[in-house]
Amino acid sequence: MKLLFIRLLVVFILIQNIPLIVQAKEIKYNHDSITLSEIKRKVDFKVVVPQNIPNDWTLEIKTYPWDEKDKITNFRLHYMDSDDKYLLIGIEQSKESSNKEMNNNENR
Repeated sequence: MKLLFIRLLVVFILIQNIPLIVQAKEIKYNHDSITLSEIKRKVDFKVVVPQNIPNDWTLEIKTYPWDEKDKITNFRLHYMDSDDKYLLIGIEQSKESSNKEMNNNENR
């Protein structure tokens, strides 16, 4: 009887967690923005992306330098309201510079 109870408990826990595992949030991009998957392929550093963004927010990704399409050095994630009127969060990311480079810049 205990074995049956344990099996049922395990099945119940798995069934409750399956929607969380399978559920993938669709990101709404605006202004024909580059996508997160494209950014991850075009930069040589780890891209950090927030996980709990409200469903009605949209994302626009601005890359720098402006005219460069393949060698992106930094970018900004712009999370906008659903009407695309207000910037709610802006997150800038770039490759970490070494301490040696930082010290050289401070001495100038």
